[in-house]
Amino acid sequence: MKKSILIILLISVFVATSFAQEKVRMKYDDWLKEMALWTAKRDELRAKLDALNKEIDALKQQSAQKDAQIKQTQDEI
Repeated sequence: MKKSILIILLISVFVATSFAQEKVRMKYDDWLKEMALWTAKRDELRAKLDALNKEIDALKQQSAQKDAQIKQTQDEI
């Protein structure tokens, strides 16, 4: 699902920029530069997504630990 969201985001950005530009035939070298740019942006977004997923996993682990502490405290009472 995360990959599909990323793909949808990239497609929507690509479509939005293509509508903003005039209809000019792109040269092969320009196309290569654009592809390199979008690939770099994709990789940056993937890195951010990975970092956020790691943060989410860490927060889930903290939450589970807090839940266990609460249960232990309630059992002691």
